[in-house]
Amino acid sequence: MRMVRVALAFAAVLALLPRPSLAAAPQVLRADLNGDINNITAAYVASEVSRAQSDGSSAFLLVLNTPGGISTSMDDIVTSLLNSKVPVIVYVYPSGARAASAGLFVAQAADVVAMAPGTNIGSAHPIDATGADLTGDLGAKVLNDAVTRVRTLASMHGRNADWAEDAVRHSVNISAEEAVRLHVADLESNDIPSLLATLDNRTVTRPTGTLTIHTGNAIVTDEPMPFWQVFLGALIDPTIAALLLLLASYGIITELTSPGAILPGVVGGIAAVLAVVSLANLPVNIAGALMLIVALGLFIADVKANTHGILSAGGVL
Repeated sequence: MRMVRVALAFAAVLALLPRPSLAAAPQVLRADLNGDINNITAAYVASEVSRAQSDGSSAFLLVLNTPGGISTSMDDIVTSLLNSKVPVIVYVYPSGARAASAGLFVAQAADVVAMAPGTNIGSAHPIDATGADLTGDLGAKVLNDAVTRVRTLASMHGRNADWAEDAVRHSVNISAEEAVRLHVADLESNDIPSLLATLDNRTVTRPTGTLTIHTGNAIVTDEPMPFWQVFLGALIDPTIAALLLLLASYGIITELTSPGAILPGVVGGIAAVLAVVSLANLPVNIAGALMLIVALGLFIADVKANTHGILSAGGVL
């Protein structure tokens, strides 16, 4: 009995002794931008930045592999990254990935730019939706705006603004090793664990002050793009949009020529809605999109009016 009392007293003393606090492991939220920069990917990045802030993450990690994309969507992503309350790390990864065109702007908006071996960055000269150069006053206006924007992004993070300007004016492109040497990127790293270990306790400077990155032994939470965004992303393709319009026209025409079939009309209607969604998210010429819709209307009208193909010929033209 005495031994029991001694054991209880000893346990009570141990309970009263101060114990070292066990700090929770830092959390890092990861999002992947793999492919074209468009309205869908911009919305995805914005939502993940907000999630990182609300979850109290120590950093937001954007794994980047893009050939570029729509400038307005690029602007949305840049704004999201610049206004993030948590440190932003852009990692061009894996080997073979690139941060080209609009991807350069996204990278330069980050607090830290890291690149995996075998990756590249640059080639950011503005072009139109067809891939052609912008000429005349409009071309000069867009080019000067892009130059000022990329220089501002690079300068505010202490990177090489002169090289960034060359990437916009002359589409120069460099490897990860060269990017680090020229201070276009901050470091080269083989994988995410080694990257986070290297960045632990690193201080980054912002216009509003400094932030310290805590990523040692971090728990990385991967937040993939939701299915509905993946689906919408698949629609943002000119070929898909054209096929949907074609399917819509065939479905609706078949329903009009064979009333009561139902299925062709349903399929055509769904295809028409999806085509509108696709066109709304594509950087298409407004006049061109209207002409496609007018052509579809002429095909349908020809079936009802029986003009012996005259309206259809107009639709083809």
